[in-house]
Amino acid sequence: MKTFKIAIFSILTVGLCSFALFNTTSSEELPVDQELYQKFLKTFDKVELPYKITFDKPKTTTESLNREHSLESRKAEKGNDLDYEFSKFIPSIKRGYMSRMGPDEYKSDALLTSNDLYSAVIYKKRPNYSIGFTKYVLATFNSSGKLISERTIAYNNSDYYEEPTIDKNLNIKIAHYKANHGKNKKISYDLEKMEEMSISKYGEIIAAGETPNINSPEELNKAIQLDLWED
Repeated sequence: MKTFKIAIFSILTVGLCSFALFNTTSSEELPVDQELYQKFLKTFDKVELPYKITFDKPKTTTESLNREHSLESRKAEKGNDLDYEFSKFIPSIKRGYMSRMGPDEYKSDALLTSNDLYSAVIYKKRPNYSIGFTKYVLATFNSSGKLISERTIAYNNSDYYEEPTIDKNLNIKIAHYKANHGKNKKISYDLEKMEEMSISKYGEIIAAGETPNINSPEELNKAIQLDLWED
């Protein structure tokens, strides 16, 4: 009987300890490696505002096809490689390594701002199966390195281009162009629409007409803990 009581006591003790450990790790946010976060930010070159992203649009169908299959355009691209170690900040990098198509290519582009509340960067993403197509993603992180918000702000393929301009107040205007393939294989481009976004005081990327979800530092911390925007 004494042995049985000791066994029950041991089981209860282990259970309570396990519960306490689980409760601690689940309720307290695990800290981001600050050294790694600073290394991540340093891969981005600080740019002057206003900042504009433009693409060298092909003028003929032949030029467009050649560019899509040319490795020279990829070799000539500026920016530092964003490798697996930075998947802590860009989760899609990690998911790419689990894809049967293999990981996409990520490069840094620009550091727009860095203050006490957040940092805003632009990185480039290119599918590993496509040479000519590039996507530019705007991402914001709080001072600890946790992702606040991210949105695609520029994109190109053989028929469609999105080109943004970011002003000194971090307002973003994106021009959407569509290619028209005319006679003699010549290409012209029509402006289809303009899209507007902005970065709020607390680092939230907001499209025109949207209402901010974050209006205080407390709401910012709560949103990050819930991973509301994590891709």
